[in-house]
Amino acid sequence: MKSYPNSLFPHLSKRQECPECPVCFNCQLPTNNCANGGVCDPSGACVCPAGWGDLDCTQPLCGSLYDTDRPQRKRGEDCACDPGWGGVNCNVCQEDKSCQPFKGSNATCIKSAIGLKSLHAWCATTNIPWIDNTHVSLSCEWEKSECVFQFWKDSEEQFYCELSECTQTTSGDNDVQGRCAKADCGCMKDAFMCGKEVDMSELVKNVKGPSEWFCKNGKDCWYNEYSTLVSVFPDNIQLACDAGECANEQDFLDAVPIDQEFSSYTEMMIIGAIFIACILLFAITKVTATRQKKMFGTRIELDDDDDGDQSMLNYSTSTEVALTFADVSYTVAGKPILLDINGYVEPGQLAAVMGPSGAGKSSLLDILSKKHKQGVISGKILINGVSPTRRQFKRMTGFVDQDDSLMGTLTVRETLTYAALMRLPRKIPLKVKQKRVEDVIQELGISRIADSKIGMPGQRGISGGEKRRVSIGKELVTSPSLLFLDEPTSGLDAYNAGVVMECLQRLAHEGKRTIIVTIHQVRNA
Repeated sequence: MKSYPNSLFPHLSKRQECPECPVCFNCQLPTNNCANGGVCDPSGACVCPAGWGDLDCTQPLCGSLYDTDRPQRKRGEDCACDPGWGGVNCNVCQEDKSCQPFKGSNATCIKSAIGLKSLHAWCATTNIPWIDNTHVSLSCEWEKSECVFQFWKDSEEQFYCELSECTQTTSGDNDVQGRCAKADCGCMKDAFMCGKEVDMSELVKNVKGPSEWFCKNGKDCWYNEYSTLVSVFPDNIQLACDAGECANEQDFLDAVPIDQEFSSYTEMMIIGAIFIACILLFAITKVTATRQKKMFGTRIELDDDDDGDQSMLNYSTSTEVALTFADVSYTVAGKPILLDINGYVEPGQLAAVMGPSGAGKSSLLDILSKKHKQGVISGKILINGVSPTRRQFKRMTGFVDQDDSLMGTLTVRETLTYAALMRLPRKIPLKVKQKRVEDVIQELGISRIADSKIGMPGQRGISGGEKRRVSIGKELVTSPSLLFLDEPTSGLDAYNAGVVMECLQRLAHEGKRTIIVTIHQVRNA
């Protein structure tokens, strides 16, 4: 094979001198990681949490939390946030109107640091004099029990910790304490504290948790990590925070209840109250037992002819009820939730209040059923053209919540019998109450499961649709003329939802009852 000197082909020698192309970012490789809570996708790209960008989720995004096209912060500069937003990556809302374009007109900006579904906070440190201009950012996703903590100097991130197994508790109206059992931390390459001036990379890598923080009124806070960072930072890093979370009415309804802790004084008061309550309960039990012995100590003798008692089955309301509501409005803290709602429902009708989550369906149903609500309610609610007293209204109505509150160890018949014994007047004979229970069982079409146990987790019982009908039956034992149901098809499959709605239609038409329900969509009806 004949060879030629390079002088004849100078471009070949230049090509050999070219540097190698850099390897593309791939988080599947051990040399590339996703930072700040980013998740490595099988494709090799990082899926970054809200407010973070770049290939490895190391650069804050600007604009605002709900922007779909957020600009990436330029290195060495601060973010210019949209009006009403703050924080290093513009995730912290500042006022209610910042949230309303994205969460609805009833949305609010929660500034207490007590997170419903999430938490975003930007804090200045106040007790680290040996490092100037330092900040802390914290974000949490409570449905995942995960948080991410970042430490900053001069608006440049130094290190981060991805926290897991996180919980929060409250000890006052606006006081919250968060705890995370585990931590996985990383140092930012060439940052001031990670190689540029001080090298804490090995120290940060060894941080495994636990850690906790406390905030009072969403502003005065402290943070502590008990295993490793405590050797460098104060026992409690004091923080002046700005926290914010956008939430609407549905977010409040969907939020997982937060555990509460009490002070020692409060605990002593509770113990004392429990002791007194036990004494009162013992006394009441003795009195009740004496009365029950008089009532049921011997066999109950009833005449064969109980036609005279039949009329007592419909003791509460046997009249037909027409419900009228006009100009119903509802505001909370000056914010309108409902505005000038009008309607009319005739006897024998099944009316549905339909709308998406957060539209105010449940609020309207609560107001129509005269439940106690925080806020200002205005408008008229009339029964047959007359405004009834609260006592009169309660006697003629029933309310079925969307959550079934049933004892799993009782049968269907026992559940309805207990409801009848507890809610019907004492003057009504036991046989009449038992007859009412049997009528309700027939009316709801649940005779087949009358002697089946409700069931509980780990113990097979009746279906979800059957449980919902039992919950309806607990209200029907009082023979209400007006029945309210909050999302009776919630959590049910299409078949059971259809069975429940058919049952309600039959109850309305055949019993001339006035029934009002809330639903999400037409097909549920």
